[in-house]
Amino acid sequence: MLTLKTISKTFSGSFKPVLTNINLHLNPNDFCMIIGSNGSGKSTLIKIISGEYTVDAGKILIGDNDLTKQDRSYAIASVTQ
Repeated sequence: MLTLKTISKTFSGSFKPVLTNINLHLNPNDFCMIIGSNGSGKSTLIKIISGEYTVDAGKILIGDNDLTKQDRSYAIASVTQ
């Protein structure tokens, strides 16, 4: 089970946050698609979940394990087009 709690991300030099207070809960065997216009933060969200980017605020949980500051590259993979 993957849970995102109040995830926020701003890049240095940016005028506004890319993501603000994002919440998501996925149960085992759930299927999820992230859609949106260019620049809406889709890739940023995926990179946060996979551990490529760190968060400014919030938590990333798998089950009851807080993985926010841990290496997740072994546990989460994504396929982009």
